[in-house]
Amino acid sequence: MIIDRPLRLRASDLPAPLEAARSLLDEKWLKQQLKKEPSDPLLFHLKTVRSPRLSIHSVRYGMPEGMHPLAEAVKLGEEIVAQHERDGRELASPLLYLLLSLNTLAQQRTRVANFDSRFRRIFRERDWKSTFYELLVAAGYASLGISVQLLPESERPTPDIELGLTLPVYAECKAKLRYESAVIDFIERWRRTALGDISAYLRQVEAGFILRISLHDEAAMPALPRVIKRMVTDGVESRAESAFSIDIAPIHPAPVSLGRDPVSIASADFWRRSLAFDEWRDWHYVLPGGNFRITNWSNALATEMARPTLVCIRSTRLADNEVNVLPSLREACRRQFRSHSPGVLHVLINSSLFGLGTRCSLDHVDQAVTRAAEQLLREYTRVFAVVYDLVKPPEFGDYRTEVRRRIIPEAARWPADYPAPPPILLF
Repeated sequence: MIIDRPLRLRASDLPAPLEAARSLLDEKWLKQQLKKEPSDPLLFHLKTVRSPRLSIHSVRYGMPEGMHPLAEAVKLGEEIVAQHERDGRELASPLLYLLLSLNTLAQQRTRVANFDSRFRRIFRERDWKSTFYELLVAAGYASLGISVQLLPESERPTPDIELGLTLPVYAECKAKLRYESAVIDFIERWRRTALGDISAYLRQVEAGFILRISLHDEAAMPALPRVIKRMVTDGVESRAESAFSIDIAPIHPAPVSLGRDPVSIASADFWRRSLAFDEWRDWHYVLPGGNFRITNWSNALATEMARPTLVCIRSTRLADNEVNVLPSLREACRRQFRSHSPGVLHVLINSSLFGLGTRCSLDHVDQAVTRAAEQLLREYTRVFAVVYDLVKPPEFGDYRTEVRRRIIPEAARWPADYPAPPPILLF
């Protein structure tokens, strides 16, 4: 969404964005999507309860394709409005930012040339957020009264956007919303090769555990389920070898009351309060689990837990890995801006996927991407600025977020009538 005014996430503010969102989304596509399973905890009551066997299959291979986030944002908005009408409760979710984004796009739709053809790509693209970011950037410029055109794709590389200023200015958009490919491959291999077996075994043990695994040699990954089973059987809580180090913190299996009022187990705050676990950003993958007495599937509200588990994995080879934006910026200068200048680069970064630990802090990300932009501006005169939207997404189970706009300009090349658009919130 465009941040040009204070955010309003109250239920009473949602009917107009809901109407605008439905005006943009293809009705047939939306009906098909709403038949699929949601991912937001507030909609867990719509999910199919899975057998243990299917649950382990999901650990290994992921969930079947679920509801598209844009469709789910509409469904969730309608649920929140209905809940508020029933009992006055105010509920919130990160998906509401997408609903407000759709509202922004609907407002600027007629002011952006070629909007509809670009928007339709969202329905068929796996990497739809890149196109969504392009649309939001274009809408941001249009909100300033600038003539904006989304340039059609052609055999010759072209920028995403043309701005009708005194002299045309071109904008190219890059969205960095995933881990680097090496990290993604590691996580998928871990889930298939070891995590499924570890999860299946821990469900049989009469205890809870926090497992912290640092993998130094990935060739040892297939052996980890056997190693962990032996450690648990023998009561060994720590083991360090050249290929891996494992720490196991056992937790008493007796049921524990979560208090008089039900609490949501689908949140980082729950695990922080119940097990003093606050390490989500320090590991490449964390799988939570346990036995819970659920009172309301909506938001996964529970009153009791037993045998909680957290399985944490980190590849030491990739622990210092972080997103490198400079290669994609250079590629844009070589290709999209080869015949179109002056240009401005817009880059969206999800800070939580930039790296582990302190490497995902906004301050670290800010410093790293600023250095990359300064290097680029020294190498290429086709670009007069790099505009970053640095987004710290909500932690697991929360909706509060933080956005930092950073503009790195080359003042001598900055067009006199170019205005920087509003910041973009997307993650």
